[in-house]
Amino acid sequence: MKTNILVSLFCLIAQFTQAQSGRQIKLEDLGKIYYTDVKNSQSIKPCEESSGKSLTYCVGDGSKINYMFTNYKLTSIIYNTAYQSKYMAEAELKKVINEQSRNTGIQPSYSNGLTIFEQSNSNIILAFQVFESGGIYYLANYYTLAD
Repeated sequence: MKTNILVSLFCLIAQFTQAQSGRQIKLEDLGKIYYTDVKNSQSIKPCEESSGKSLTYCVGDGSKINYMFTNYKLTSIIYNTAYQSKYMAEAELKKVINEQSRNTGIQPSYSNGLTIFEQSNSNIILAFQVFESGGIYYLANYYTLAD
């Protein structure tokens, strides 16, 4: 089951890996590497930064990747893929949810606009959400370390 989450992640990170030099950040790094490790792995400067708490890297099409930290340790990776309309983002969200359910056999739970997939054999929670920021609609894919 954890492999299915990794396959989903692989498809999503293809457009973001060009910004990385040297070491690529992976799901297995959650809870193991630190703020400076992530920052030093990138060949570009973050477009947004909150020292020790978050790093955001922007892609030319408006998409973003966020790295979130607790006590400087990496705890979440969030891929925000930009869409031209809310309709397009929500249509992709439905496809992603159906595919994830089919691949994992897990029915998601829903909370505060998030669609959440949890697996008992994994310490990573996967969630999806559509949101708007600055007139751009995003499909967010959250990979978060369970508490």
